[in-house]
Order: sequence, then structure tokens, then C-alpha cells
Amino acid sequence: MRSATRPASLFLLATLIFACEPAATAPPAASVAIATAAAPTAAPQTAAPTLPPTPTPLPTPAESVADFWTRKLQAEGRGDWGPTWDALHPAQQTLMTRDRYITCSNANKLTGAVVMKILGTREEMFGPAEVGVQPPALTTAVTINMSIAGEPAETFTVHTWNIAGRWRWALDQASYEAFKKGACPD
Repeated sequence: MRSATRPASLFLLATLIFACEPAATAPPAASVAIATAAAPTAAPQTAAPTLPPTPTPLPTPAESVADFWTRKLQAEGRGDWGPTWDALHPAQQTLMTRDRYITCSNANKLTGAVVMKILGTREEMFGPAEVGVQPPALTTAVTINMSIAGEPAETFTVHTWNIAGRWRWALDQASYEAFKKGACPD
């Protein structure tokens, strides 16, 4: 029995040694083809999950909203309408050119000293379709008490949007409708 197992063990050992030796007869191209075929294939790409964008905080305007309205109303009191159009909400700037806005505004030129007081501000959602600003967005509502040339004071509230770090205002409904029709507001 010993003699029968010894040749089998030698045969197994010879087979292992032979199998570990490099094949001298295999052409290089065949080994490349085998290596390529044996390489793992890339997994199919899957789409990344869609996540809602992270809201980017708006840059803070350089001036306070009260300073913005004070500057705007004082410019209007001097008949300086260009900067007023520049600060108009972009959705409303599409209604008329800057020159048209200035021409129409000069027809309603304020005369006399403007006396005003900012009574308060608050954050609120605003953007009604009747003034062409949609959808409602966060605004700063400013309550102003103003009189022109000694006339009785009026108190009113205006809305102001922070758009890309600049304060923007919107026309009232009557002015918006007039410009929309191609006319000047009364």
C-alpha cells in the first residue's frame, strides 16, 4: 500500500509544480485576452437620488429698509425718478422702459417738502397677482406717515423685497394697471 500511495503523491506534487510554472508555449496575446476577460466589469451607473436644493440665504442689503424708503421718497420729492425705476421690482420693470417711467412720473411731480416718518416694519408674505408679483414671497412691510408741502399727513404701508441683496419696491394696483395698458398713471 505504501508503494501505491507514493507514486500518486509524487504525481500530485508534480502536477502542482507544473501548474505553477509559467506556460512557455502560451502566446502573449492569449494571456492578454484571458486577463481582459477575467477583469471585473464596472457596475452599471445609477442616478444619484434627487434632493431638494439647499436654500441659499439672501445677501443682506447694505442699507436698512427704513433708509431705503427714506432715500426713495426723498428722491421722488426732488423729481429724481431714475433711481426709483432702478429699484422697482424686476417683474414690474418689464411693463415700461426706464425713460417711459420717468416721463410718466414727471407728469405727477411732487411739489414742496416731503416730511415723513417710518412708523415700523414687519416681515410678511406678499405678492398678489394684481400687481404682477407672483408667487407671494417674504417681504418687509414698512408703515410710513408722510405729508407733502404741509398737506395733511397720510399713513400707508408699502412692501419691499430683498432681491439679490437689494431692496425692491412695487407699484400700487392702479399704477400697475395703467402701465400694463401702456398709459401713464393718474
